[in-house]
Amino acid sequence: MNTIDIHDIDDPRIASYRELPKLNPAHRAGHFIVEGFWGVQRVLASDFAVTSLLVADGELAKVQDIVPPDTPVYVTNKAGINEIIGFRFHRGVLACAERPDPLAVADIVPPAPKPATVVAFPQTVDPENLAVSLRACAAFGVDGVLLGAGCADPFSRRVVRVSMGAVLTLPIVESTDLLSDLRGLTERDELQSVATVLDPSAASLAEAKRSVRTLLLFGGEAHGLPREYVEQSNLRVTIPMRDGIDSLNVATSVGVVLYHFQQIARK
Repeated sequence: MNTIDIHDIDDPRIASYRELPKLNPAHRAGHFIVEGFWGVQRVLASDFAVTSLLVADGELAKVQDIVPPDTPVYVTNKAGINEIIGFRFHRGVLACAERPDPLAVADIVPPAPKPATVVAFPQTVDPENLAVSLRACAAFGVDGVLLGAGCADPFSRRVVRVSMGAVLTLPIVESTDLLSDLRGLTERDELQSVATVLDPSAASLAEAKRSVRTLLLFGGEAHGLPREYVEQSNLRVTIPMRDGIDSLNVATSVGVVLYHFQQIARK
């Protein structure tokens, strides 16, 4: 194992780990950070290029059998890790990996007439909501995800951690023109676009049928789907709820809707 002791928190070799709570400088550098042994184990087993690990000296034994021999493993004590990353950290293991090359929409959609399920989030801002939503997408066999410009960074440390590494296996497109991309999916790729809305006049989810090729749209935390996305959709569905409950958390809605479309309506 290629271990390197770190004695100076300003060592340039650990720059990607420094002050993680700040506005993700690693995004600009083309890297992302994975926290904790479970996440590090998963990223090492993935196709992502892991450039280094940062490990507390008491945790070295955990990684010695999973880290490639040529990957730098920077070692310090737990207090040193806290000082480097800028907050109290109890997991003792982090990894830095290269961000993937951007995917195109064509990369995530099976060609017609094959079955397809694609999910789009125009503006899911909260990292934890996005993380749980992506975890549900992975669990229910979604082919790919499109994110609008208003979404949280899918490779931020919180999204990677809370998604339980779903971002490492789920094809994700960070769209620069989501409306145009969605229009192409419905017109060119023959997907039925389904908008999830809070509207009693929309079809009840329990009665909603799915096409073989389906595109599901989920709104943001505060205001739901913008009108232009709803108007562009082929179908509107809503989750019936008891009076006095205004809405479900977006991540909860994703799980409920995906279960219906992938397990019930698909039969």
